Parts: sequence; C-alpha cells; structure tokens
Amino acid sequence: MMRKKSIPAILIFTVLILLVACTAEGGISSEVGFGNETPRAESFIRQTIEAANFPTLLDGPVFATPVATGTVTPTPAPTSTMNPRPTVSMGILQAMRPEELPLAAEVDIVLDEMHAPVAIAIAPDGRLFYTEKDTGHVRVVVDGVILPDPVLTLTVGSHGEQGMLGIVLDPDYETNHHIWISHTLPARANDGVKVNRVVRFTERDNIATEIQVAYESPNSDGDGTHNLNNLVFDTEGMLYVTIGDDSQAFLSQNLEDRRGKIHRFIPTVPLTTPDDNPFYDGDGSNIDSIYVRGVRNSFDFVLDPLSEETIFFATENGPECDDEINLILPGYNYGWSSEYSCDDPDRLLPEINTIPPMLVWDETTSPTGIIVYTGDDFPEWYGDVFFCTYDGVLHHLKLNESRDAFRSHKWLPGLYCQTDVLNGPDGSIYFLEGGGYFDGTLKRIYNKNRQ
Repeated sequence: MMRKKSIPAILIFTVLILLVACTAEGGISSEVGFGNETPRAESFIRQTIEAANFPTLLDGPVFATPVATGTVTPTPAPTSTMNPRPTVSMGILQAMRPEELPLAAEVDIVLDEMHAPVAIAIAPDGRLFYTEKDTGHVRVVVDGVILPDPVLTLTVGSHGEQGMLGIVLDPDYETNHHIWISHTLPARANDGVKVNRVVRFTERDNIATEIQVAYESPNSDGDGTHNLNNLVFDTEGMLYVTIGDDSQAFLSQNLEDRRGKIHRFIPTVPLTTPDDNPFYDGDGSNIDSIYVRGVRNSFDFVLDPLSEETIFFATENGPECDDEINLILPGYNYGWSSEYSCDDPDRLLPEINTIPPMLVWDETTSPTGIIVYTGDDFPEWYGDVFFCTYDGVLHHLKLNESRDAFRSHKWLPGLYCQTDVLNGPDGSIYFLEGGGYFDGTLKRIYNKNRQ
C-alpha cells in the first residue's frame, strides 16, 4: 500500500516502501518516499535509488484512479469516543530535532541477508518469523540462523506493493500455535480473480499445518498498490486488519466496500464480526467489520498498551502530501476521498475528516512500521512511540498525559529504519534496514550495561 510517483519524482523527492502507499491514488501496506526536508543517509539512499526498478519501492506502474459518481456526504464525529486536543502546534512537531542515543546505548546486527522482508513477529521462545514479499515464503529464524526451509510458502502476486505482507502471532500462540498472515493471491491461481487474503496456519516444529483461508478482499486486476496489509490483535483477542483503497479513492468513504478501511474481527475461520462494531447493521448494506473509514494506505498500526481505552496509532501514506500518524478510534472518518486535493490548502471537504492527524507532513515521507516502546533497556523511552519512514529515518515521539496527542518529535541520527520496528524480546528496540524490494538487515538498539 504505497503511493506512486514517476522515476524523476523519486529522484527528487522519495524512495518508497513495500507493503506497507502509491501515487495520488496508490500502494502496499504503506507508501514510501524521501522528503526533501528529511534527514537521510545519503550514500545508502543513493544506492537504493539506483537499484530501484519501480517508481516507488513497492509500486508498479501508475494507473488512473476511477472517478466516483455522486458527492461525499459530511460525516458527524462519533459521540461516544474521545475528542483529542493537540498538545503542541503541528509546526513544532514537524520541526523535529536530532536526538543523541542514551549513553549506555549500542547498536548491533541481529540478522542480515534477509531476502525482501516486510513484517516480523517474535515468538515467546525467541524465534523470529518474517514474510518475504516476492517469494510467498514465511521464514523462521532459530538462534540467529535463518532455516533453509520456509515455514510456509503460498502463491503470491508480487507486482508493485503486493506479495506476502503482514504477519502476527495469535494471542494464544503458546497453546494453539496459530500464525496469521496476509498476502495477495494472483488471478492466475484463483480462476482469473485476484484477491487479498488473510490466512491462518498452525505452526508445528517450524512447519505449517492446517492452512486455512480466513478472509478475502477484492484486488483490482490493473493495479498493484494499496492492498490488504497488516494485522494486529487487541487485549480482548479481536483481530484488526488494514485494507488500502486499492487505488480507488472513492471506495474509502463507501460503507458497502471493504477497501480504504480498518476492520475488526473475531479471529475465527472464516473471520466473523462482533456486533459492537461501530457500523454493524446485521444483514444491512454496511460491511459490518468496518472499524474506521477514510483510510488511504495505512502501512502499519499498533495498539497502545498503556491507554485505558482501546487506542491504536497508525501510519498513513497520503498522495503527494499528508503522510500522517493517526489516532485510531472506533467509528471515525480519516478523510481520504476521491475529492481530496493536495493543491487545496483546506484539502477539500475537510468536514469528512472527523479527527485531526496526530502528526502530518506537507511533503511525502512514507511512514511504515510503528511501535509503542515497552522494553526495559531504556526507561526514559518507556511508553514512547517510534516509527520508521522509508527514507531511512527512525522517529521518536513523546505523548501527552492522556496519550492522545504528541508533545515532542525527534529523530535518531545514524539509524536507518525503513520497513519495520518492534520491541525486542530482550528489552531492546529492533528495526529493519531495507526490506520490500530489497534485502534487509535487522538491527537493535540495546543497553550495553544490561544485567
């Protein structure tokens, strides 16, 4: 789910990411782009651009977005949820400052030579599972070694931002060994119909068994961007799934279509819908699983474990503007539509965007993986938000007391996080350099004085 750009635009503005946004109507699980204002590792970025074969890391060719009929109707804000207020101005948040690592911090390599990694999950026993975009493999890492045989291999269409994408372990993994993934099934393998799928399998001794399709979402034949992407569980065991707009912006406002939304499910096979979802109408016309709408191309999102409410922070890839970090609350509308325009300072029809972004950029930066840090290596960072942008920047955000707005924004020089970031099992921060169309290296920031 990424945005698309022409080759010249990449050279001037950005490099994009896999999975995780596309042109003005683009991507995988998000899009990626280098902003002119963004700090970067010049030599690494130059090599990345020279090696790229597509306008964006996870983009294919640019396709025109279908024109919707009718107009977008204003959306009232939900009355039963919070109404966050900014802590500091957006201008202050956008002017991020460099941050020195803590004195005890060191950086080392956890794993290298990862082929086209997209998303990573860590098992309770310390094994790593990760998805390979273009092969359809789910790989397993045991004691720092990538096993030669994948745990799972599925047929994937890997054009653009498609492929083997999201992965998450079931909350009861230690007893049921269930792992959930999302991938793109090409038309050639599905009676001429291309779809995005959520699949659940049971892992036993590093081998997948009981492979079951849990959910399908449409995927346009002519485009390879803004797909079904990442998967997250909440504390009650509900499964949340991001689905991009499939490069058809008008779908994001349509409650009768799955695309351009974040969904909430009961994790059965097939997935079922809880009746307390905000748009649930039983046998009515709404897609009952919709949790929020107006999403364009959200690469990743994370549950805030320190909030009393069920709150998610999500990265969102805009068109040629308005990459965002959003506070995800049930029933809200995040504003993407066919009438959105970067040329309009008011972004056209602002009344449909019922909640402001927590952080927004005028230029493209392509935000990707995101976490709330809950490790114990760096107590001064506990509860803070870290996220990556595909230009290689690792961002650090501190929250206000109510945890619904940011109060500072810094970046960590010398650390090139591009695709995924996660809490390490040892209290450190893991981050993925590379990924998507390129091989990746998993690194960590850890406390060298840890006992």
